[in-house]
Amino acid sequence: QFGTTGLYLHTGKPPLNDLRVRKAISYALDRTALIKTVWNGIGRPTNSPFVKGTFWYNRKAERPWDKFNLRQARNLVDAYRRATGRQPAFRLISRVTQTEQIFKQALQAQLARAGIQVTIEQVTDDNTYVTRLIRGEYEGATRLHQGFLDPVFEMTRLHQKDSFLNIERFSTPDLER
Repeated sequence: QFGTTGLYLHTGKPPLNDLRVRKAISYALDRTALIKTVWNGIGRPTNSPFVKGTFWYNRKAERPWDKFNLRQARNLVDAYRRATGRQPAFRLISRVTQTEQIFKQALQAQLARAGIQVTIEQVTDDNTYVTRLIRGEYEGATRLHQGFLDPVFEMTRLHQKDSFLNIERFSTPDLER
């Protein structure tokens, strides 16, 4: 496995700072259908940058909401709406490649079935896209994660709390040790 493409969420911005919304998004994604639609069936669904069966895949990272379940996604959206009075919605950016444009549209369609509104925001060039990610000027983004023979360096840069590449604003005490 030499890379994955995924949906990255800025967890510091509403409604993506709400766990119910993030779980609803995960439940609403039919990863197998995305692979068929966007990548012509080439690839395997995963919940991390590492595919099951590779050395770095961590079975402990598997979560129930990594499996497609539209009913559960809708239930979480309803719970969020009852608690906040708002429908979950966010803006989505991507690189300008044709594949990522198709990926954005497929994500938008799948999430709409769960009641999550996704507004596709066009970015004119890759430099603008990367700059916006690093500055945190996005809500959702598609992102290619390129594979490395030894991913420890890459994962550290992507997920350490103070790294400028930590675009999701992810933080965990385990990684900070």
